[in-house]
Amino acid sequence: MHAIDWAVERGWIAYGPYNQPEITERAWPLCVALMAALVLVAAYIEHGTVIVP
Repeated sequence: MHAIDWAVERGWIAYGPYNQPEITERAWPLCVALMAALVLVAAYIEHGTVIVP
């Protein structure tokens, strides 16, 4: 749980209803960047191209 506590201290995650962690608006740009990086790495590994609709 140390990683979750670290993210809560920085304001990236907040506890919502029923004490479930939720991503805050402050963390959305970071999440989008990480997902885009994962897509590009997967395309590089598969020697393919990324198709954006």
